[in-house]
Amino acid sequence: MSGSPDSIILEVKDVSKHFGGIQSLDHVSFTIRKGSINSLIGPNGAGKTTFINVVTGIYAPDAGDILFRDEDIAGLPAHVIASKAIGRTFQREELFVSLSVLENAMVGCQVRTHSGMLSCGFTVPSSRREELEIRDTAMESLKVVGLERRAHDPVSKLPLGERKLAGVARALAMNPAFLMLDEPMGGLAAHEANKLVDLIHMLVSKGLTIFMVEHNMPFVMSLSEKVIVFDRGAKIAEGTPDEVKTNDEVIKAYLGEEGSHVDDVCKTKMERTGSPRLRAEGVSTFYGEAQALKGISLDVHPKEVVAILGSNGAGKTTLLKTITGLLSPQEGRIFFEGSHIEGRLPQEIIKKGIAAVAEGRELFGPMTVRDNLLLGTYSLPSSKRREALTERLEMVFTLFPVLKERLRQNAETMSGGQQQMLAVGRALMAMPRLLALDEPSLGLSPLLVAEMMRTLKEICDTLEVSVLLVEQNARAAIEIADYVYVLERGEVVLQGACKDVIESPIIQSAYLGG
Repeated sequence: MSGSPDSIILEVKDVSKHFGGIQSLDHVSFTIRKGSINSLIGPNGAGKTTFINVVTGIYAPDAGDILFRDEDIAGLPAHVIASKAIGRTFQREELFVSLSVLENAMVGCQVRTHSGMLSCGFTVPSSRREELEIRDTAMESLKVVGLERRAHDPVSKLPLGERKLAGVARALAMNPAFLMLDEPMGGLAAHEANKLVDLIHMLVSKGLTIFMVEHNMPFVMSLSEKVIVFDRGAKIAEGTPDEVKTNDEVIKAYLGEEGSHVDDVCKTKMERTGSPRLRAEGVSTFYGEAQALKGISLDVHPKEVVAILGSNGAGKTTLLKTITGLLSPQEGRIFFEGSHIEGRLPQEIIKKGIAAVAEGRELFGPMTVRDNLLLGTYSLPSSKRREALTERLEMVFTLFPVLKERLRQNAETMSGGQQQMLAVGRALMAMPRLLALDEPSLGLSPLLVAEMMRTLKEICDTLEVSVLLVEQNARAAIEIADYVYVLERGEVVLQGACKDVIESPIIQSAYLGG
């Protein structure tokens, strides 16, 4: 797998990158062999897209070397790196929606042009010839991905799968030797994914080297020759798919630390009885033509913590957004305390008693802790707002004493853990009966993760608030969960009490591929 020195196309040596106090890449090193298919995986916040951005010149590394064909390209401008035969796609296609499919592909040729602005303005013969060559090259790249018949259509008219292919065509128009694909499978239907797999095999057969960041684990594990795993900015493993899937550090990164008292906690769980506070029945949600949720059904009972687990791209956040009104389901019903809420506006759902803590917290950074907390009361009737300001503030300060100490501090100056406490506290100010949280452990140290989970359980027990917890850190969530649902590619593949779930091989398959 390592190959001889002359077979190495990319060598990464001790590359580091930080943003403020966040270490996004931490002394990362590995090599990539020419003509191979490689994948970079890892939990949210692992540094995967940051790595692509560093290699392609969007960010300059703080330390380390990046050797491409034995030339150090670390810190070079993006357009210079692109001209050296490194192409890339983006998570969101980043296409020019006002241009045609062909014109978008032609953009990829610009790194190879020689005509200047003046010659183009006066239509100098050489620039005209070059324009025709660019058009021919772009059309060839469209033929490679099967979009030549859509060449003159506006790119805005393409379905998601074809927009992904248009992004690949633009990268291919650069004539790359090394192609980086950032989540190429995201949102694709099965037939579109199969087409992309065939395309990747064909490109490699023509000599390209493929490097992917991807969350679709069956795709990664079936296609890749080498898999590299990041966690919190550091490389924790690399090897064949079989080696990575059975690596203890990789399993720990995805499922969390194995708690010594999981069995004891699970034994104390009560049977689910009575009517659910929240019920979803056969919920299907789409992004355009791409189906993200496929007939999801779940219950959340009063004073119950329900965990929604699964890898990135499984549909967890989409489910939360559908329940809280940010997305409308195309099929199915959602009931909260007996009233259907599907399709209602988010503010209406908040008033009914559901509060959400979004991934990334979405605080108002320049505002103080106090002002951020007060924002949580704005959905309440004016008659209840004063009560919330007195009773709820004290309740939040009891749960999170540090917020009282930092009441007049701006939110943006707080640590990640303190900001997460503030986000939860703000949601509780709305006096909800169901608290929905999206990845509350993201970016927190293991100690803070454990503290946050204990607090969520305390909220459930003492305030009689149901908790719907979307979480990648499976073991941390299972420690406090009364019931667990595991999603894979928009479907529930496993559900049950925590002990049944954590002991099932299905959960590891959902995170790391079968």
